[in-house]
Amino acid sequence: MKKFKRVLLIILLLVIGLIVIWYFSNNNPQRNLSKIIPNGSYLREVKDIPDIKDIKIIVYIEQPIIEKEFNLANTTSCSGSTLGQSIEGVYHLALLKNNALYSDIIIPSYINEGNQENNKQQLAFKNTKAMAYYYFSGDKFNERERNSPVDVSLIQFGEFNTQKSLVDFVITGPQEVCGHTSYLHGGYDTQSDKLILYPIVNGDKKYFWGDNFSPSKYGEVINGWTCGDHGADTDESNYYKFEATASAYMFYKSDIKECR
Repeated sequence: MKKFKRVLLIILLLVIGLIVIWYFSNNNPQRNLSKIIPNGSYLREVKDIPDIKDIKIIVYIEQPIIEKEFNLANTTSCSGSTLGQSIEGVYHLALLKNNALYSDIIIPSYINEGNQENNKQQLAFKNTKAMAYYYFSGDKFNERERNSPVDVSLIQFGEFNTQKSLVDFVITGPQEVCGHTSYLHGGYDTQSDKLILYPIVNGDKKYFWGDNFSPSKYGEVINGWTCGDHGADTDESNYYKFEATASAYMFYKSDIKECR
């Protein structure tokens, strides 16, 4: 009888163990999401949208190529300071609700803007705590841990215009040259329940990545080159303003002065 009870107890524990394994495997958000993104894609990020219930924003990557390891030496170059350990591929933004994706859009490549045939690009995956703090709204750090590698978040929410129906975010790209970081801006439109990428428009030119493109909360941007910046012999300031009707940053003037 005791042997029978022991066997029964073992069977009961095994059944409970299987139920626990089944529960957690089927209620693991990462695993569940990996089933609904395209086969072979890499789930890069899942993030709550501020003040929005039941909807998340995700980043996934098609044709992903992940750098094998974090190399501190890579972060000493200008482009490496923001890229760190990167993932190459075709980056997507999408909304997630009730375990289903919608409003799926491709993040245009900063390398091949306008070339819809090739949207592959490299964006950050891991970086030092110092670079994460400076470029990706990472946590504060002490000097002993400034070079420690950490995961970085691609999506940073903020107030970049005065439209209350838009929840804005920015994505950090590489530095083309030292001191000039590429940024892409977009938002979640609460009225249309869609993701939007805000183009930068200058005449007949339209692009999405802007050099040191950091809008104020009023949607105003000033970027350009100062005297002596990489040998510049002029001081150039370009002015942009967010226009709600176009959901775009529109160029409206440029000031150029000779350096003395």
